[in-house]
Amino acid sequence: MKFQYLACTDPLTRIRNRHTVTEWLEEIIIQTRANNIPFSIIFIDLDYFKSVNDTYGHNFGDEVLIKFTTTVETLIRRSDVFVRWGGEEFVIFCPETNMKNTVEIAERIRETIMMKKWEFDKDFHLTCSLGIAELVDETSEDLIKRADLALLKAKKMGRNRTEISWEHHLK
Repeated sequence: MKFQYLACTDPLTRIRNRHTVTEWLEEIIIQTRANNIPFSIIFIDLDYFKSVNDTYGHNFGDEVLIKFTTTVETLIRRSDVFVRWGGEEFVIFCPETNMKNTVEIAERIRETIMMKKWEFDKDFHLTCSLGIAELVDETSEDLIKRADLALLKAKKMGRNRTEISWEHHLK
């Protein structure tokens, strides 16, 4: 049991790691389609995080990741699945959630992170960029790719913003 926990959990943030959601994601997509219910994902990237590590060191960067994760966990629902995708990138899987409600979740996260008074002994400000996609008739890889492209757009458009992937919704 302990080995399973260690294999499924990011050791720093203690949330699920990327590799644990592959099978679950395929199952949830099958259920979502069979029951004709919405399913969305949110990609989150901490803005300019490399400069945090470069300026304050990796130990401080680790503290930021832990506090960020703890904060986000208070802002999502029990049904949401929060995953450390890698580095300073995270994904939230939102079952039974349409685009409108997913945007509300994403904006609540973005605004909270931006406004939060972080309890560090340094003058520190943090923002994040978010990309959202709602499942349409596509593979899990395509859904992830669309959310990631929306995140890249948010970063290109100036960061500290939420962007939505509408491509499939317009077809």
